[in-house]
Amino acid sequence: HSREATLLSLLSAARRTQQEQPQNEIEIPLEINQTKFHHPSSRLDKLANAPSLSRPGRDNSNCFTNPWETWHRPNFWTVMRHFATYRNPPVPTSQEIQNQIVTEPNFELIHRPQFNISENSPRRLSQDITEENGEEFSKHKGKKGVVQATWIGHATFLVQLPNGLNFLTDPVWADRASPIPGMGPQRLVPAPIPLDDLPPVDFILISHNHYDHLDASVVKHFKNNVLWVIPAGLGPWLKCFGVTNYVELEWWETAKLGTRRTDGESEENSISVLVTGVPAQHWSKRSVRDDNVSLWTGYAVRTVNHKNQEDSVNVGFMGDTGWCSGFQEIGRALGPFDLSLIPIGAYCPRHVFGPQHVDPKEAVEIHVALQSRKSIGMHWGTFILTSEPLFEPPVLLRDELLERGLSVEEFVVMKIGETRMFQTIVDNEVD
Repeated sequence: HSREATLLSLLSAARRTQQEQPQNEIEIPLEINQTKFHHPSSRLDKLANAPSLSRPGRDNSNCFTNPWETWHRPNFWTVMRHFATYRNPPVPTSQEIQNQIVTEPNFELIHRPQFNISENSPRRLSQDITEENGEEFSKHKGKKGVVQATWIGHATFLVQLPNGLNFLTDPVWADRASPIPGMGPQRLVPAPIPLDDLPPVDFILISHNHYDHLDASVVKHFKNNVLWVIPAGLGPWLKCFGVTNYVELEWWETAKLGTRRTDGESEENSISVLVTGVPAQHWSKRSVRDDNVSLWTGYAVRTVNHKNQEDSVNVGFMGDTGWCSGFQEIGRALGPFDLSLIPIGAYCPRHVFGPQHVDPKEAVEIHVALQSRKSIGMHWGTFILTSEPLFEPPVLLRDELLERGLSVEEFVVMKIGETRMFQTIVDNEVD
């Protein structure tokens, strides 16, 4: 209880410093509650102890391991041969990159998402986001189940939920994905939105500790002003930066991150945010002696209106991963997903990177396994990490969708800096 009270206090103070709250709004701060949740779905109550779901293993050093036969790390000599013969693929010119995969961010849309009901309170949680009494709403405003996503690059998204909460995924603003200044993979496209120009961020999802997914400069920027949702074992690293406002999750563990409600609403009308850690096939390493000390994970983020359980958003962030049967488990246990963020790049050569990075064909397999209505391809176009051409992943993704007879609108790619609305109800979808 003391831990929960401390985190509540930290986040409450941080949120007050981020913005002045409207007079007519009561905000319940984000809270951590790792007890069982009987609402909105009993499925979540049982996941942490379900025997049929994949769990990370432990080796003799008590470090995490992948449980599937699809996993293996290349041996020492395979890695040495790869780096001895590796040549960067041809890099497009800066102008070609700007023309093909970059756009100017729409700050008006980012700071005032059009699904908000109140014109005067851009952060106000709408009291009812259903279409009652046959009232005709505008294209997005007031629609239930609308989620907004902005691609910052690589695996970094700003995701904005219809209950007014904003979160980041694997936020990296650094110029290089490396522990050594001036060395390592360099960012081809600067982050389109400065950290100081982001709207208020409520929580941050971290999939694992590799440098292209976890940026120390971002940790120093936000510190305890946001709630960090991280894989098991990563907490001690955050504490090195003075960050204590975090919750660690193993696969299938669920945290209730918060409940927000407007003045006059009863608890039954409030919306909860549930975040569940889900399996990924990968590994972790931040320094010389910390191989797999912390876990790697994806996340399922679900908002639920306690008054109307259909009025919700289910967003999947699959982190960094190779293909494994865990995605079929995720789809069965937590699907269908309204919007999924799925990696599509950094896959060549396959004998080296196949177990840890899906290619576009396997990314479509994940999309199908998750029962995802809409998916966005990520983990490409920002850093050159492997040998495939920079613009190849979207081309192969489109080819695979057409080969399977799927709509190319089901699984899209965005430009860096682009913001899109995704409506999650099946009928009359817009994005």
